[in-house]
Amino acid sequence: NYGIVLLIIAIAGLVYLFKKNWKFASCSVLLIIFNFIIISLYLPFCPPNYVLNTMMIISVYLAFGFLLIYDSARLIAEKRININPSKLNALKIIISSVLLVLFLISPALFAVKNYKKADFSKPLEIYVFWNEIFDQMEDNSVLYVSSSAANIGEFINKYERQDQNITIITNKDERYSVENIRKNIAEGKKLYFLGIEDKLRAEFNVEKITGYTWKRMQEYIVFYSYAGEKKDLAVEYEILKTEIEYGKKFEVEYTIINDNDTDLEITSLELMISEGLGFIGVSQNGDIFIEPSLSQGKYMWVKTFPIRARDKINIILTFQARVPGDAKINFAVTSQNYYFKAGEIYLDIFN
Repeated sequence: NYGIVLLIIAIAGLVYLFKKNWKFASCSVLLIIFNFIIISLYLPFCPPNYVLNTMMIISVYLAFGFLLIYDSARLIAEKRININPSKLNALKIIISSVLLVLFLISPALFAVKNYKKADFSKPLEIYVFWNEIFDQMEDNSVLYVSSSAANIGEFINKYERQDQNITIITNKDERYSVENIRKNIAEGKKLYFLGIEDKLRAEFNVEKITGYTWKRMQEYIVFYSYAGEKKDLAVEYEILKTEIEYGKKFEVEYTIINDNDTDLEITSLELMISEGLGFIGVSQNGDIFIEPSLSQGKYMWVKTFPIRARDKINIILTFQARVPGDAKINFAVTSQNYYFKAGEIYLDIFN
């Protein structure tokens, strides 16, 4: 914040301060040390506003650095220059003026350079984003928040949007639970989510309304509306045996079961296998028989597969045991923006 030149002057000023008032100098150094220790206990970085007291102390060091320059120049003028008192006073005024200009140049340059960053004549983007959220929420609704920006929303809700009667429940609140959401649903409350944790995503469907990237915290914040409870899918597998002879081919049948009263859609399938196995292909005898694509080591079926209420569909996959040793197969389906996984299959490949 100060630059190398001012820091050198500040260090010289600290030395001069010890000469002038060692007690104050010692306490000021301890203040700086404790300031950084306290911050390091709970943050991995140092926010500028948390070190304002340190910066004020350094400003005192700067003042003593300039005092050192002034006193040194005056001493030299008095001892080594044969000059009459009137001219000596003029020299003091000149030295003082030069030091004052030098002292003011730095903050003036900082003000010009950082004007845009320090210009708060308009609200911060994160504040505008929160206000847009309140504009889109119905009165008397409930907002579940899982975001580092929760405090901004709570401030707006308490002091600026009281008339909307919005209930904000953060992920630190014990009410941030599946049971409490179901209670809100039973009461006929309109529900929204700002960010959503996995324990809720596993139970409820949501629809994205808008999103915002908060650069300060490097967080992408998404605002959702409630879109109904998530319907479970069961994914079961069938394999004849888990001890496979090296070089042999074998099949695994996966069955996806919809025991709900509503039709659902599977939006993708995902297969991962260990290095000891080779994926041969998809049998034409299953309900799903298209071949997958390979992406980042995973076999993917990115396509919509409808599955009717109280119905099931299957896919039969063919593998080959290629390397003796332990192997495993993982399979999952995506529906309602959530993964439903089959049990992991462990294989023993022998010679």
